[in-house]
Amino acid sequence: MNARLQNESRTYEMLRLAIVCLLCLATATVVVAQQDDADSFGFEASGETVTADPDPFAASAKATTQPVVWTHGNRPAIQKIKEILAQPLTSVGLDFEEAPLEEIVDFLRDEYQLEIHLDLPALDELGIAEDEQVTCNLRNISLRSGLRLMLRPLELTTIIVDEVLLVTTEEEADTHLVVGIYPVGDMLNEHAGLDDILDVLVTTVAADTWAENGGGEAEIRPLGPGRLVVSQTQAVHEQILDTLNALRQASRLPEAKAPPNASRRDQQRGSGRRPSPRRGGMRGGRGGFAEEQDHGGGGQFRVPVESP
Repeated sequence: MNARLQNESRTYEMLRLAIVCLLCLATATVVVAQQDDADSFGFEASGETVTADPDPFAASAKATTQPVVWTHGNRPAIQKIKEILAQPLTSVGLDFEEAPLEEIVDFLRDEYQLEIHLDLPALDELGIAEDEQVTCNLRNISLRSGLRLMLRPLELTTIIVDEVLLVTTEEEADTHLVVGIYPVGDMLNEHAGLDDILDVLVTTVAADTWAENGGGEAEIRPLGPGRLVVSQTQAVHEQILDTLNALRQASRLPEAKAPPNASRRDQQRGSGRRPSPRRGGMRGGRGGFAEEQDHGGGGQFRVPVESP
């Protein structure tokens, strides 16, 4: 009797060990499969939780951004200001109740380690004093957006001048033009030439600020194969960057085909081909840009670029 119980106990123990081994093997198989899935999507295998980007265009937006060459160069102080402005607001946000403008500037300087100053002469012309009362409650947005929303009711804005962020009037900001050279050669094809991209910008991005539209002092010129030289305000340059990146993303979408019964004129519209007068000579009647030969991407241009 004792011998039989011992045999049954030994058998039970062996079965228990076999079950444990099978469970361990199944767990290892699941882990390996998860790592293989992560590797197949370009994620690095690690012990951390991998979270997919909720924005399907986020990765392509980063990939399509082309570096812009600025005449002021990539000075470290300017780059630092741009990076700080792109950061989200801290946990305290921008929460002020009738706070003096100068105190808010002091808060921003300390909270964000940001070189920010008031443009007192410009503010004085607008009738705004340093102790102008400001009320706002903003959270969960970038510092750049927060400053815009906070200053807009006062007709104020911010610009980067002499390596500091300057709080000034919208009218004064419009007089500070910055020159940037945009590479757009990757966007040129049989359906879209340099002229087409140029036309999109001057008609859809701050159209009333371009000199050729009879507006402000802003200028835009083609430069050689696949480059645009743009003299614009800092705020409009940001809109131009957004528009070009959106066009690059759109170019990766499946092209819509015209229906069989569409007219030739409709098909030309859908393909981006359209009759348009050749742009020759000077834009907006302003000097300083000579020898404009071909806007389709193959010409040569002499463009004097001055620092803002």
